[in-house]
Amino acid sequence: MDRNIFDRVDFRCVFDDFTAGVMAVDAQGIVTYYNRAISEIDGLESDFVLGKDLINAYGPEPLPSPMLTCLHTGKPILSFALSYTTVRGRYISVEQDSYPLRRNGKITGAIAFVRKFSQLSVTPPPVVSMVSTIDALRDAESSV
Repeated sequence: MDRNIFDRVDFRCVFDDFTAGVMAVDAQGIVTYYNRAISEIDGLESDFVLGKDLINAYGPEPLPSPMLTCLHTGKPILSFALSYTTVRGRYISVEQDSYPLRRNGKITGAIAFVRKFSQLSVTPPPVVSMVSTIDALRDAESSV
């Protein structure tokens, strides 16, 4: 059995064809991967987002970021409901699962799998205030 397959396989070819949006950031929060599905969800081209700080890629107002919280805590954040307006003015409601990426035990980035609520069989939760969402992320971070 080949136990090191994950070291040699390029998963981008799989993620490129995912129906869910997939985005990855490095340890500094710089966007390093952005698939077609997330581009369609956000209405942003990958060239616009790749290489940018995650927060700045989406506009002047800071968004709560499960991916960045995941980077800081080292813990996955699952089924996180998020509503936001992109820098291009598109209002989006999504559910996101974020996972830390590790190499040799060190966190090297995070990856998120994003689904629009229209792709899910559930109705989005009511939009909560930005302050409540940020407080919830801080609480998750402080419980580490």
